[in-house]
Amino acid sequence: MNRTALKLTAAAAAALIGGLGLTACSDSSADSGDSAQTTAAAAADSGKSGKSGDATTITAGDTTVTTGGEWSASVDGTPVEITDATVVCAEQGDTISLSVGSTSATMDSATGLSAVLSTGDNPEVQAVGMGSTETGEALAYAAGLPGNEATATKNGNTYEITGVLTAADMNNPMAGPQEKSFELSVTCP
Repeated sequence: MNRTALKLTAAAAAALIGGLGLTACSDSSADSGDSAQTTAAAAADSGKSGKSGDATTITAGDTTVTTGGEWSASVDGTPVEITDATVVCAEQGDTISLSVGSTSATMDSATGLSAVLSTGDNPEVQAVGMGSTETGEALAYAAGLPGNEATATKNGNTYEITGVLTAADMNNPMAGPQEKSFELSVTCP
């Protein structure tokens, strides 16, 4: 794996972890009336993989965001665990973003995953990111990156994504990237 692949993995991981940090720093108890924050907090569930609370839909222009739903994920056969997980599915134009993150995350213990797919009955995987600030592991799939592969299927509102992504230990970046298999299943409400 070359240096460019490591840089792309690190950039994808930084974007994912940065997004988790913003989620962790948000104040879901604010009285601002911001329905998006309130909805995300209300959809939280104290489980690991599984269902993430009541379904809620928000539409703004050509963007539809739903919260609640079900998810499961594994990396190299090991289940991914996210405490107080919330599933968010956001569709805009010909792209859907599937995200799972913890509503109780802090900057020291945030774990999350996301995937960006094309819409339609035969979705194409554009990107996948998984990361944990606690373990320092960042995993990413980007179309065209050597060693990466991902396929997706859609059955109703359920998306199944499998493949190989690049993993980097951000606590020890000199160890070099590794390839790991992954499975991700997200059911949007």
